[in-house]
Amino acid sequence: MAVKIEFSLNGADWFDTGHDFGYYERPELYDIRPRYGNIAGGTEIWLKGNKFSNATNGLKSVLCRFTQMPDAPE
Repeated sequence: MAVKIEFSLNGADWFDTGHDFGYYERPELYDIRPRYGNIAGGTEIWLKGNKFSNATNGLKSVLCRFTQMPDAPE
C-alpha cells in the first residue's frame, strides 16, 4: 500500500511532496510446494498464504533464491 507524503509548517496548510511512502503487512506463508528441488535451481515453486504484496507489478512469475540456514541452537 502507498500513501502520499505531505507536510505542513503550521498544521493547517498541507503541501504534497510528490512522493509516496510504501509499506506492506508481513506475509503469512502456509505452504510451499514442492518441498525439495534441484540444487542447480530452476524448480518452479508454489507459495500458499495471505498478505502477499503486489511486488510482481502484473508479472505472472518472479524469481527467488533460497539459501541454507544455519542449524538452530539446541
